[in-house]
Amino acid sequence: MWCFHAFLEISVNSLAGVNGRSRPPSSHRTLTKDTVQLGHDIIHSVTNPIPRLTRAIHIYGGNFFGVPRSEWDAETLLEQPCDGDKMLRRFEQANALLANTQSVKA
Repeated sequence: MWCFHAFLEISVNSLAGVNGRSRPPSSHRTLTKDTVQLGHDIIHSVTNPIPRLTRAIHIYGGNFFGVPRSEWDAETLLEQPCDGDKMLRRFEQANALLANTQSVKA
């Protein structure tokens, strides 16, 4: 599935590779106002190296949760099936960390 990302306030490091091919992912640094178009067979991951929230618009050309997809293992960089429940837990953990950080600052 193709996707298009428009970065509004961000500084991220991205990894991208081609689904099903045994080659290491390439690295790309994306900054505010950058746009990135990814083809239908691209697997990507994003890390945020700065200690504040980032914002981006993601547009996907298909049913995001209705088709099988792959993801990179964060530590080994090996391709694996994408797990929607695991993805949801990562978002919940990030939101909990953010809430905890904000309450410490208050």
